[in-house]
Amino acid sequence: MAKKIEFIICQCKPNAQDKHFEWFSNSFFRGPDGPSLRAETIRYVQYFFKPDMPAHVLEARGHFLYYLLTSIPPNSDVEQQWCKTVVWFDWLTYDPHTSVQFIEPVMSMIRIALANLPSKATAMLEYVCKSVSLIYPARTELFKKAANDAMQAVHEYYQGGLPALLDNPRIERSIRELVRETFSDYFARNAAAPPPLIPPPVSAPQLTAPPPQPPVTRPQSLPATTTAPANSNHTTSSRERGRSKDKEKNKENEKDDKERVKQNKTPSPPNGTVISPKVDEPVTLQAKKKERTKEIDELVEQLRDDFKTTMVTL
Repeated sequence: MAKKIEFIICQCKPNAQDKHFEWFSNSFFRGPDGPSLRAETIRYVQYFFKPDMPAHVLEARGHFLYYLLTSIPPNSDVEQQWCKTVVWFDWLTYDPHTSVQFIEPVMSMIRIALANLPSKATAMLEYVCKSVSLIYPARTELFKKAANDAMQAVHEYYQGGLPALLDNPRIERSIRELVRETFSDYFARNAAAPPPLIPPPVSAPQLTAPPPQPPVTRPQSLPATTTAPANSNHTTSSRERGRSKDKEKNKENEKDDKERVKQNKTPSPPNGTVISPKVDEPVTLQAKKKERTKEIDELVEQLRDDFKTTMVTL
């Protein structure tokens, strides 16, 4: 019988477990020893654990428990109550030294029942909540503490996913309230901690703004109309000066030309007389040429200055 149980749990695929379990139930639970064998099978499945068991084998234990509890004949109330007691017995007598692997298959079975038969999961939770105070009233606090410790151990095994399972809307509301009342210590341990009080931030010293300074006024530039007439007068006066100088030079040049013509018209000396050349004449001509070139250069410079001033004003 044990080998067949291990074969169904370890080697059968999830889709093929139904057929194998049906054969197993017809073979062992139809006789007069069926109720006791069913209870012994539940205990064996709960304690069937090996360190190297994969995750799907651990899940298969919950499936096998679900098959064992849902295949009980509906008319045998005694067998149903006895099997429920066998399922929850390790929870009511839980000790911290007990391995969580021996109590975890029960919650796995309830999770499977919620997906397939919610009434079965509701009946199982109702039974454990009522049995805490009814199975032996003198030890109610002891059973309640053991059940809360077992629930906390499974909570840590599931890494915090157990409250969502116990608050599933498929469970009746009255049973959910009863579960919260029975496992009040467990829910108090795992209640969401209030957010820490954060002291108000220290206000930074306010910086005083400097007094407003009056705007800096820049000196206004003089309009261009005031400077234009002065520049125009200057240019006109300089032009008139240049013209007067040109006239004077022209007059001097005319005088020089007349003197040259007179000298050329003078009669030639008689034969045998030698007229000594005027030594001073070429010297005076060169000096005059130099003076004229200087005057011309000065005029050119004045014209350049006048041109610059006119361009600036424009």
